[in-house]
Amino acid sequence: MMRGLLGRCAVAVATCLAAGALGAGGAHAGFVPALGSPFAYDPPAQGFAVADADGNGTLDVVAGAPTLRHGAGTGFLGGQYPVGPFGGPAASAVVAADLDLDGRTDYAALLPATPGSRLVRYLAQPAGGYAAEELIGPDDGLGAAAHLAVAPIDADGLPDLVALGDTPGAQVTVVYGAPGRDPATFPSGIAQPTGVAAADLDLDGRVDVVAAGADPAQVRVLANTGDGELAAAVVQPPGPTDGALLDIAVGDLDRDGYPDLVAADLGGFALRVARGDRAGGFLAPQFYGSGFLGTASALAIGDVDGDGLADVLAGGEGAVTLHLGDGAGGLRHDPTWTRNAGGAYAAMLGQVEIADLNRDGQPDAVTANGEGSLSVLLNDQTGVLVADPGVVDFGPVLPASGSRTAHVTLRSTRGALRITRLEKNGSPLFAVSDVSCVGRLLLRGEACSVAVRFDAPRKAARHEALLSFDVNAPAVVVAIGATTRPPQFLGQRLKRKRVRPGQRLLLRYRLSEGALVRGTVERALSGRRVAGECVAARRGNLRRKRCVRWVEVGVPVRTRALGGLNQLKVATRARPTGRGRKRRAGAVFPPGAYRLTLTAADRFNNQSLERRLRFRVVEPPARRRR
Repeated sequence: MMRGLLGRCAVAVATCLAAGALGAGGAHAGFVPALGSPFAYDPPAQGFAVADADGNGTLDVVAGAPTLRHGAGTGFLGGQYPVGPFGGPAASAVVAADLDLDGRTDYAALLPATPGSRLVRYLAQPAGGYAAEELIGPDDGLGAAAHLAVAPIDADGLPDLVALGDTPGAQVTVVYGAPGRDPATFPSGIAQPTGVAAADLDLDGRVDVVAAGADPAQVRVLANTGDGELAAAVVQPPGPTDGALLDIAVGDLDRDGYPDLVAADLGGFALRVARGDRAGGFLAPQFYGSGFLGTASALAIGDVDGDGLADVLAGGEGAVTLHLGDGAGGLRHDPTWTRNAGGAYAAMLGQVEIADLNRDGQPDAVTANGEGSLSVLLNDQTGVLVADPGVVDFGPVLPASGSRTAHVTLRSTRGALRITRLEKNGSPLFAVSDVSCVGRLLLRGEACSVAVRFDAPRKAARHEALLSFDVNAPAVVVAIGATTRPPQFLGQRLKRKRVRPGQRLLLRYRLSEGALVRGTVERALSGRRVAGECVAARRGNLRRKRCVRWVEVGVPVRTRALGGLNQLKVATRARPTGRGRKRRAGAVFPPGAYRLTLTAADRFNNQSLERRLRFRVVEPPARRRR
């Protein structure tokens, strides 16, 4: 019936609908079509149901005759598998539930017939396939049934079926799951019914029924009085409307625990939101733009952007739009999520559902397109995990100086993310302490922390590792590193760089920490370059290229120095030789170019970088006067 109503309305708004479809297709997509989407059904799909039909952890979709397409876990739907007989008419509505409580997913469908509609149940069999059972025949008063819902209306624990029929009084028919109990009918008091939903509106433990219609454009509540009986329909909520209500959805938008109502209102092309009054009814409605130049025709409620708040997904002229909930019952249209469904632009979507088709933990969209195809739109706007900092480097630390600890904060910037695994690869000197992350669900904006500890070893070296997090989104890798450094010369200076033979050099230097300092003196001598090396000049190589070779002279100086400022005295005279009377004075360094090389080693024998300072031994002034 809703499709017929849309056909009558389409003449008046055809121009707006076409323009809206083109605008929607050009927007930046928060959804991306799954591989192979849209998927064709034979006969064309009108209503559909999303459920795990085979119990393998991936969602499947039943639509059409009805027929089943198995989900691949990536958003792709496989070939058609019959649930009902081949060649039958397309179901106008399909629901999925374990109707006989045997642990397998069953289905129920409204099928067109003459003069009315048929309600057929398909029970999954242990050996495979489905057994069809007609619950209500075409002559039993359903009329042109509009919508179908599944919920436990009575208290026997079995799911019951609720059908809203296009009959005088728009009867609500309840088909009880208990064997032997006859179906019951309850008048809704509306004409041209367009939607039905079941929810416990007053939280009394009994599921109530909400019915919507186009003439008059009202929502009526049939309260559950117990044992599956429904009270007389009451108009809810009060409020103006000048157009038909094309679809309804029920869910908690304001986080008070009580269901709220969203309706696609043709008057003003708006979404009509009425919060629950906590007494089984609804408060006066608020109106929000549909996100289309025309109107919305199908609705679903769920947390799409992963912020923990219920959102509204609306289907309209060949596209879907997302309306973000504010947690207080209000909606905000986010145009970045608008996406063409992939069907015909001019056709209105008949149904939208929110479900995770590719098992990434992010809600996706499934749509029944106007021309009979079915689209799977994958959510690509959620699932972004940010690590702060992205690189952890403890920098240079002293050997065997204890532990250093840093913290990595993981924050979900878009979407609901569950961190399933934390792994470290690399140096065993890094240890990871899971503070609050693994197994935790992070809603958008929430964060958790991981502690990384580095235990400084004795040996100076560079140590590195990678920290990996597995989430229901692209994985995050954090690089961590640390360097245990040797002693460092922070500065050095010779008091004078020109000395006379036998005169002492005075060196002032600064150390990063206490170390054993070694100084060696080398003299520059002329040489010849042979085979890439500088060797002493001799008769056979005098024509080779000249070079400078450094030859160690004197005795190396060794001293224990403290961290901070130190000084070192170096004599430009060789050590005396012999003992007693035979002891001879050491030879004075001849004039020429020299260099002093310094190194420092800590108690673990970690060597510093070499530092070289050049000086010159000059002739005494008296010798130069001769």
